[in-house]
Amino acid sequence: MQLSDRVLSLCLTAANANRALYFICDNVLWARNVGLIRDIDKERWSLNASRCYFLSLVTSLTRDVYEVIQLMAQKARDRHFRQKMELHLNESPEVAEAVIPQLDAFLFLLLESLRSHPAVALDMLKNIKRAKA
Repeated sequence: MQLSDRVLSLCLTAANANRALYFICDNVLWARNVGLIRDIDKERWSLNASRCYFLSLVTSLTRDVYEVIQLMAQKARDRHFRQKMELHLNESPEVAEAVIPQLDAFLFLLLESLRSHPAVALDMLKNIKRAKA
């Protein structure tokens, strides 16, 4: 609610709402499994829980990608970083001929952006790991 960026605010709100709905569905399924609730459609609740979990992951990853893009744009505007990138691209010209220079520059920018903001990199890795599970 305190974020000025509407995209980040929307993604965080959607991710948290979907995560809350997932936990509600999961608790209802748990209550059915232990015998507290008998008359629910287990498959429907399970499907809804999976959907909520999936939407939570998608919105979390969307937020991470958006943040990384913002960091990369900010880093690309930095004059000191542009000089560092030029030095990187010029230091081994034989590698630059084998690799697409634009791809090398993009990867360098991406890695430097993530290296300078480890919390964003860690959050993205956490969400990717959750998606694989």
